[in-house]
Amino acid sequence: ELFHAIPEFQDAENLERECRKRAGTYYQKEKEWEEQERQEKIRQEQEQKAKQKQERMRREQEEKQRQEQEEKEHKEKIEKRQEFWKKHKTHILLSSIVVVGLFVATQFVLPEIKYSEATALIETGDYESAKEILYGLGNYKNSQELCVFAWNMTTSHEVISAGSWTSAAVKSNGTAVVAGSNSNGECDTENWSNIVSISAGGWHTVGLRNDGTVVATGYNDTPESAKYSYNEKYYGTGRCDVSDWESIVAISAGYKHTVGLRIDGTTVAVGNNRYGQCDVSSWTDIVAISAGGSHTVGLKSNGTVVAVGNNGVGQCDVSSWTDIVAISAGDDHTLGLRDDGTVVAVGDNFLGQCRVGKLNNIKTPNGK
Repeated sequence: ELFHAIPEFQDAENLERECRKRAGTYYQKEKEWEEQERQEKIRQEQEQKAKQKQERMRREQEEKQRQEQEEKEHKEKIEKRQEFWKKHKTHILLSSIVVVGLFVATQFVLPEIKYSEATALIETGDYESAKEILYGLGNYKNSQELCVFAWNMTTSHEVISAGSWTSAAVKSNGTAVVAGSNSNGECDTENWSNIVSISAGGWHTVGLRNDGTVVATGYNDTPESAKYSYNEKYYGTGRCDVSDWESIVAISAGYKHTVGLRIDGTTVAVGNNRYGQCDVSSWTDIVAISAGGSHTVGLKSNGTVVAVGNNGVGQCDVSSWTDIVAISAGDDHTLGLRDDGTVVAVGDNFLGQCRVGKLNNIKTPNGK
């Protein structure tokens, strides 16, 4: 460029000299520029660090102020609480004493007073009043056991029962007597005592004691008692296995199974379950039970009825029943008594056992 632009530089020697001169100047400038860039970068880094430091200090200051504010507020709360405590200390203490006293009274003193009252009523023979008190005490001491006892002493139980081949009854002294076939020991009740209810089944007899426990005698359908395997299947197993039952207030012996009603409205069953007649563990709010040939019926507190087991002839078709106050299960049919004194029936009607249209003005359990 110099060679073409400036005539006096057309001399090669002068041109080289001038180029070296200008190149040296450019190199010096480039060094200066690099130094300037380095200094600018250092300055920017210093400014960035300064800003970061300033931001950190600002945050630290804010955090310190926040902590101071929290400490101040916490201190104020403590001072307010202390002031409130000083002002209302007597009232708070008295209220706490009252609350503790009420808790102790409701949890210990009052239940103990009611428990003592109930036990005294039982001693005097006022089981009805004792039952009402004990039922409200729940699991306090042995209230539930005493409640079952009082319940069984006041409830109208079945004191006579006709089985397949036996007739059973409860004597006034709490013993039991059974007449009829004793081929399987179903009449062996001479050692029973404190019996309040009895039920005769196919080849077994069941008794309810006043303490809510249950006894049973007769054919128990164990594998050892079945001579052949088909007998074991036919008769089922364990219809007399009731020794662990507790809090029972009603019993019913079916043809090959046994059902019990607990005081809490739940049910338990043992024995032949070929048709599901023992599947009653899910029942609740039951107030009465009846075991039939191969089905089981339960009366609920709302007047409806439930049933499980063999439904070959419709003996379990009771879901539409309402206003029922009493039930009874036969071999293959079921009866229900309405609160208006009329009767309903389902099941086998081969011999007219379900023709209950003329059965009216029947006395209900409540005396109507």
